[in-house]
Amino acid sequence: MISGSDWMSDWNKAETFSLRIGEICAAIPQRGSWEPNDRIAFAMASFRLAQEHHSATLLLFRHDKPTSANALARSLLEAGFRTSWLIEDASDQEIKAIVEGRAMPIFGKIKSRLSKSLSGKHQGLLHTLTHGGTRAIAAQSLDGGARERLNAAMAAQAGFALVGAGYSVAQWLGRQDILTQLADAIPIVD
Repeated sequence: MISGSDWMSDWNKAETFSLRIGEICAAIPQRGSWEPNDRIAFAMASFRLAQEHHSATLLLFRHDKPTSANALARSLLEAGFRTSWLIEDASDQEIKAIVEGRAMPIFGKIKSRLSKSLSGKHQGLLHTLTHGGTRAIAAQSLDGGARERLNAAMAAQAGFALVGAGYSVAQWLGRQDILTQLADAIPIVD
């Protein structure tokens, strides 16, 4: 168990947390009798996308490609939110529209329905991660401890993005064992 207030800026602790979340989420069944349900089939596809972005983010950091890892942060966050939205909030009409080939709702619509916390300056952060803004430049220009702390924070955030999606899926599947593991893996901040 990781605890303390500085764990997100410590690479080893942040990576350990994020890897643990990835391991727990890997135990969530990918196939099952629920697949004919369009809602969960789309949610599971989105969850698999979140898992792929999560593992790719950590892989890119390990290979000293922080700018590319940061660019995946938005995609991971969106896949995580979309997974939860599909399971918890999408209307039957919205699911039907997706089945009929109409576009999946844009992130802005999902974001406004799930959380008010990603507006204003936070939306700007998402743009700077993806579009080569100050975070991308910082990933290239910082050295040593400052760069390691920023990378650690991003690795931890990748874990948090995946835990949200994994929690929604595990809850829908009634997997209390996985819900307990996810809850236990969240660091205690003192």
